[in-house]
Formats: sequence, structure tokens, C-alpha cells
Amino acid sequence: MTKSTVATGTRVVKPSTPASRTRATKTAAEEGAARTAKSAWWHHLLLVGLGAAMVAAAVLLGASSVRTWMDQNAQQREAERVGGELDARIAALEGEIARRTSDDGVRREALCFGPYVAPGTEVYAVMGLEGCVTQPADR
Repeated sequence: MTKSTVATGTRVVKPSTPASRTRATKTAAEEGAARTAKSAWWHHLLLVGLGAAMVAAAVLLGASSVRTWMDQNAQQREAERVGGELDARIAALEGEIARRTSDDGVRREALCFGPYVAPGTEVYAVMGLEGCVTQPADR
């Protein structure tokens, strides 16, 4: 063999022939593809990182939404409890109004707090007390 030829397997290839240039071009293309495959590792890493960031953001936003929902439910239960207490207070006050505005209630209030006296009632005063000490029994 001469110095200008290279032995590859059973065939001898001369570097100056067009076939050897084609072979060199293929080798360069193959090397470029290998370099692209090696440099594409960061693309995969980037995609995995973006996927992980999206999952983390979804978890954080979901946790925030769940926390807000739980807080709103607690506030709603508290408002319903206060509403129940207020409804009971309103019912008690309406009962008191009905008791005081009935005929017996008006008579009782007039005897306790007003200058009215039923016939045959002995009038007296206790110093330091105002109004009725006890509610008079209805007749």
C-alpha cells in the first residue's frame, strides 16, 4: 500500500477520490448527529424542569384554594350559628312585646311604673326601689 491510501477492512480507499469525500461527509454528518444528541440532554432536562414547575404551581394553587374554601366554610358555619342565636333572641323579644302589649301586660306595666292604682289597693313606697319588685300575679 502507498502512503496515500488507507486500508479499511478489505477495501482500500484513497483520500482524493470523490467516494472518500462522501464517506468523510457522512462521518461528519454522523458526528453532527451525535453532537446534537449529546447537546439535546439539556432540552430533556428543561422539559422535565418545566413539568415539575407546573406540577408544583398546581399543587400550591390547589392548596391555597382548599385553604380558602375551608376558611369560607368555617365563616359560614359561624355566621349560621350567630344567625340562629339572633333568631332565638328575636323570638324572645317578640314574645316579650306580645306579653307587654296584651291587656294584662298593659295593666301590669301601669301598676308597676305609672301613677295608676287599682281601686282598693294600698299604696306604699320603698326607698331606693323603682318599678315593680316582683311581677304581680294575673287575676
